[in-house]
Amino acid sequence: MLKFKSPNLKFVTVLALVSIICTNGWASTVAAASVESMKALPNIIDSSGNTQQLLNRVTGNVYGSQTKNQIVREVVEQRTSKSKHFLLADGSYQAQISLKDVHYEDENGHWQDIKTDLIDEADLDVATVALSKASAKEVKQLAKDNKDKKSKNQLDRSQTSYRALQIPYDVKIPKQWKQG
Repeated sequence: MLKFKSPNLKFVTVLALVSIICTNGWASTVAAASVESMKALPNIIDSSGNTQQLLNRVTGNVYGSQTKNQIVREVVEQRTSKSKHFLLADGSYQAQISLKDVHYEDENGHWQDIKTDLIDEADLDVATVALSKASAKEVKQLAKDNKDKKSKNQLDRSQTSYRALQIPYDVKIPKQWKQG
């Protein structure tokens, strides 16, 4: 238990504790605290110097007593490239927002989950996955060309590349490292 002689020292210590919590990945919980509650931090610590009580109030008690609403389903219609939306059991919605893309737009304009699986260009004609809008045109033409080469027995698999078809951009990884 920490004892403080000065209210200012309490406040500085509390800010340091909040900073430590933020660096441990709890920033979103701490960020939810209002400006008014941050101004009132020195008053939260009781006379015995109980910093646990302060942390519980600032972080919404991240130590386990905070109950979370159960997710019923994802609301696919509200997807964006960087977000998912969920319907919760109480009828409210929760948005999960990322700094990076979590979805790609398929050729039909629907947002799909990113999958980084690689497919050999030689097998594109038999692939049954949704194609990203960014690569659909080129991949379809390549699949058609490779199908023609296969029928004539002219397809050299060592000269093909690997493709990631379900990401928001077109990726081509050559099998021959000399090719780039």
